[in-house]
Amino acid sequence: MAFDLDAFLQRELATPTTKSRRRTKQESGRASRKQARTRQTLRAVGGYSNLQSAIYAPADTPLCVVVPHNTGWLPDGRPRRDPR
Repeated sequence: MAFDLDAFLQRELATPTTKSRRRTKQESGRASRKQARTRQTLRAVGGYSNLQSAIYAPADTPLCVVVPHNTGWLPDGRPRRDPR
């Protein structure tokens, strides 16, 4: 069987040589770090970091804590309750 140059070139041109934006983001770990920070912040203010925890939470507890942007956070991660 002879070497088919046309088929070889078609295969080579069809394979992507540059990474996709999604693959680059996944390999950098930025998305994972961002999710981890979000979960950590939710735990710090008394919310639930995943859906399972929220589903099985007691009925009288709030699922999240809304903190206005102008209120801010205390150094230990709790929301500041008095406006500045």
